Amino acid sequence: MPILTAEKLIIALKKLSDYMVNPDLEFKNLIWRAQNSNAWFTKDEVERSLNALHKMLNQQDLETWFKDITINKTPKRLGLSLPEISLW
Repeated sequence: MPILTAEKLIIALKKLSDYMVNPDLEFKNLIWRAQNSNAWFTKDEVERSLNALHKMLNQQDLETWFKDITINKTPKRLGLSLPEISLW
């Protein structure tokens, strides 16, 4: 049985969607830091982008997107090498 199912992914993406429009203080600070690091990322523009993503990640669309996706029963192992990014 796969660790992740389509249903679990839909639930996770829906929770992410809700979090983007109801952020906690840490996420609000991240938005503020992004604006201070790059003038293109104004608070209003970031919030507008997050609202657009929230609208895209609605329950009906998520169910439609996932109905034709097959999730492997055997999870794949994947390694990532990511650079450290600092917004300070």
